[in-house]
Amino acid sequence: MPDPLTTLSIAASVVQLIVFADSLLSKGRELHHSEDGVLVQQRELQATAETLQRLSSSLVLYRDPDEGEEITQTGHELIELCNGCRRVSEELVAALKKLKTVDATQNPFGSLYRAFCYVLSEAKIKEISERLEQYRRQIDTTLLICIR
Repeated sequence: MPDPLTTLSIAASVVQLIVFADSLLSKGRELHHSEDGVLVQQRELQATAETLQRLSSSLVLYRDPDEGEEITQTGHELIELCNGCRRVSEELVAALKKLKTVDATQNPFGSLYRAFCYVLSEAKIKEISERLEQYRRQIDTTLLICIR
């Protein structure tokens, strides 16, 4: 008979495997039933990233360079933040497009494979999303200082 610590370790591993399988199957089912082969979370993240990308581009272009005004230190910081925001949002959109599937509704095993790819890349996508959120918060703060 194994000792209690080994039994607990085995039980924890089994629970972890069940949680992983459940996540994989639910995402696979969602991909299989989606019309465009994309998870709702992916669609929302991509829309947010593209919106931030567009807004940060338009924010930098809003200033007319022909007016001859010097840019303040805060203005330079805002431009750098917007450029960083654009880079991170492009990175997020590229990571999400890698996961996009066309034939997910036609092949259940393809949906399961895409769900597996999504579960494996979930940590990377979350990390990029968190970086993008940090840029958004910093741009908000900088804008508040600019209008002060």
